[in-house]
Amino acid sequence: MKSEILDMIITMRGMPCITIIIPVDRNGGEKVIERFKKDVRRVHGLFNSADIDANVRESIEQELDNIKLPPPASYQKGVGVYITKAGSFVVPFPFDVDSRVVVRDQFQMSELAYLQQYFVTHYVLSLNSHGVWLYRSKDGKLSEVSDGYFPLHYLAEYHFQSAPQITDGATTVEEDKTKITAIRVQSVMREADTHLRQYLTDKAVRIVLAGTQKRVHMFTSMTAFSDNVLGKVNGNFNENDIKQLEEAEWHVYLKLRKSALAASCQNILSREKAHIAGGLIPAWRAVVAGKAQALLLEQGYHHKAFTKTNRGELYLQSPSRPYEEIDDAVDELARLVRSQHRDLILVERDQLKDMGHVAVILKDQLNVS
Repeated sequence: MKSEILDMIITMRGMPCITIIIPVDRNGGEKVIERFKKDVRRVHGLFNSADIDANVRESIEQELDNIKLPPPASYQKGVGVYITKAGSFVVPFPFDVDSRVVVRDQFQMSELAYLQQYFVTHYVLSLNSHGVWLYRSKDGKLSEVSDGYFPLHYLAEYHFQSAPQITDGATTVEEDKTKITAIRVQSVMREADTHLRQYLTDKAVRIVLAGTQKRVHMFTSMTAFSDNVLGKVNGNFNENDIKQLEEAEWHVYLKLRKSALAASCQNILSREKAHIAGGLIPAWRAVVAGKAQALLLEQGYHHKAFTKTNRGELYLQSPSRPYEEIDDAVDELARLVRSQHRDLILVERDQLKDMGHVAVILKDQLNVS
């Protein structure tokens, strides 16, 4: 799923926008399909109590009936189905999700925004038996870099005497060939490392190394870009089978990215400790007042709340009338932060447990308690 499509889904408006979130357990596809059918019946029930145009309702019900969920990928822990009268989208999630069915004028966005944080463009260097290939990884898909710098090939043919002359202390032709091959491989790897400066322009640009342990070790011992190496994928990946490398690299990358996101959250909390307020109500006050520099939310955290006419104050219990009920104040808060062009940072579950599952970084001192 491309990041641009996720952006499009997040920004869609118009009643009804239907969000169906389904966890994927170890039993795989069959239970997901069963759960989806149950959720579709729930949507039909919600339609009965909603004021929806008959033609719109008919087109969406047809769309629901036509959706075919693909078998879950091996890395997949959840799936989101997003339906409007204009069509539908099926989005796989590599992280745990809770089962939800939501019908309102916008899609639920927290899972989509969290998924976007996984989609960081990076490079993959494949050190295979034929040479060195470079790929660009974007949204989980690899594209080969072929621009005059890459790919680089090892010398294909060796010319040796047909009959080895063996004497005491002398080497055989095979031993000579092994040494020359190693020299050639090292030479090509050094050339590849020199070319990487065209792509790894600073330490923020990351690269994953793929190859046998021997080749990866050889390259890491000589590279000038150790700080850019995000991780390693073990295996011999033929350049003609990019899908095999793509799947193996994506598995490794997801784990590495999850750890990196968790570490980044801890760094932010430590660095900004004096400027952080925790809890949904303090965060709401800061964002509404335009005093938020960034908002941290736990993925999967949702909370119903209430506001008065001007939406300046948030209540977790219904106040005196008149008031407006917000089905998901957390999602609403996330959208408000995005509209202010402030940073929205989704984190793993329970990382903000001691702060009420949501935290705001303040631009300056503000009484939000």
